[in-house]
Amino acid sequence: MVFTMMSPKPIDYYRGLTSGGSYLAMLSQDQAAAVLKAHDHGIAALGIEEVALLDQVMSILKGEIRP
Repeated sequence: MVFTMMSPKPIDYYRGLTSGGSYLAMLSQDQAAAVLKAHDHGIAALGIEEVALLDQVMSILKGEIRP
């Protein structure tokens, strides 16, 4: 993973990259379970492997939102 020394851009920057809408994401059972656990208990409650699964989900969604 590459880390940058720059501050993250504000959310308004990202709003300009999408108009919102519906997106289809095909998830594995493990990915879906990690999403449910993160929702119920927060991201801080996830283990390293579960965070990796959540990262995969975000990558899948990003590909749908802005290919």
